[in-house]
Amino acid sequence: MNADQSKVIYQHQMPGETMFNWTVQQLSDLRVEHVSERYISLSQAQWLDDSQIVFRALSAKSGCHFYKQTIQPAVSTPSMSRTCQTVIQQGLVPWQNKWMWLDTDESGRPQLWTGDLNGQAELLTLLPSYWRAVENLLVQGEHILMLVQETQNNSALFRLALPDITPRLIMRFNYLVDQLSWWDENQLLIAPLMHELQLLDIESSHLQALGPLTRELTHAVRYPGQVLATQYLDYTTDIYRLAGHAVDSSLELAPWHVSNRSERLLAWFNGQAAFVSERAGHSQIWLAKGGDSVQLSRLNENQTVQQLFWHTGELLVLINGQLFQLNPSTTVMKPYPLQANVPGRYVSCDNQLFWTELTDSGWQLYQQQGDSAAVIKIGVVDVRCGPDKTLLLQFADSPYLVLLDDKEQMIQLPVALNWRRTQPEHWFSDSSGIYWLTSDNSVSFYNWHTESVATIALPEGEKAAAIYSDGEGLGFIVRPRPYDTDIVWLQNRR
Repeated sequence: MNADQSKVIYQHQMPGETMFNWTVQQLSDLRVEHVSERYISLSQAQWLDDSQIVFRALSAKSGCHFYKQTIQPAVSTPSMSRTCQTVIQQGLVPWQNKWMWLDTDESGRPQLWTGDLNGQAELLTLLPSYWRAVENLLVQGEHILMLVQETQNNSALFRLALPDITPRLIMRFNYLVDQLSWWDENQLLIAPLMHELQLLDIESSHLQALGPLTRELTHAVRYPGQVLATQYLDYTTDIYRLAGHAVDSSLELAPWHVSNRSERLLAWFNGQAAFVSERAGHSQIWLAKGGDSVQLSRLNENQTVQQLFWHTGELLVLINGQLFQLNPSTTVMKPYPLQANVPGRYVSCDNQLFWTELTDSGWQLYQQQGDSAAVIKIGVVDVRCGPDKTLLLQFADSPYLVLLDDKEQMIQLPVALNWRRTQPEHWFSDSSGIYWLTSDNSVSFYNWHTESVATIALPEGEKAAAIYSDGEGLGFIVRPRPYDTDIVWLQNRR
């Protein structure tokens, strides 16, 4: 909102469109004006003064730039200023009569800049390369607060003081946080993914939930007496079975597990399939049996399943950063004997458990050896199973996947994935090869035997949110349904 709270500016995507534009809405009469310029992606806007906004956007013609645009009394044509590498949602804040902003280098490593958007700029520091992403900045007096996505499973809040530029940990969350804003001088309004809104006292690290009715809300900002937020309505995902495994041809989808709530995270082994579904309220683990399914878990609404896989006949489940073993016959679930402090990705290969973990010295690959954990490699952010008892690795400093054999020999493969931007459920490996989602919504396939890359076309218009193996190739996709978002007021009626 602008300073006098008379209008709201927000990102808008027309039905059936892929591009975004700005929309300006008057709060007095709710009149809406859609700004004509469209972008591939947009950041949150900042009010430069009473009449202008600044924002970052990616356009098909000009790439990534900062923009200025007059909004009142009338909307003008935006003017480009400084170039950028990445559109970061909440990475721009005013700082000591200048601006401070986040960006990345060409490899995706986060950077912190300061300066004027039209003139001189100074690179303050390259932030740690082992962080997955930094997309939120807030100013606190002489300090900067940064919301960091450390791994694909968790976020952390850091404080950074200039000129020292050493990030100091305030709090680590065992789930992902999407966005934050100020509640008052000492508290932050936190919008986690798949959790209710929370208040965080940054001095005591005390968290207070605002109630279960605030789930599925994000981009929340407090104004006197109320909160403005974005609400996701009727967002569901369904699991579909793919008919056939033809390469270079289109495949047909058949409903596999579809309900009026979300279905996700499939784990397949020897004809058994476990998955996560919200059909009973909030997320629970289910086991598919033919056309039916059986509920295996009794999780509460604050327990988020982050990974699900089979290991020695049981299901291993990562819930809020803690690993559990779930017996599908008895439905008994208990903590696994070994735990990673900040886990990345787990995998079971030939009944051996491996996992990546973010440590104080960076990423490391571990293997369970009896009751203890042994470091196998350093710098590994993701691990999957390869052929002939090899491991498929992704290192933090390279986009190319690598095979590691039992003689410690490494072979680089012609498969490149950006681990900071690629979701862990967007790719898998099995006995036939490596499969990964591409930007044009097709699936690429690297064949272990022919060492060639081919393309599998998904049905036209069927966007995939995740892909999974059925043991011998691409067997399942998770497909999102069309959904709407609303901007809502939250009011405290107590």
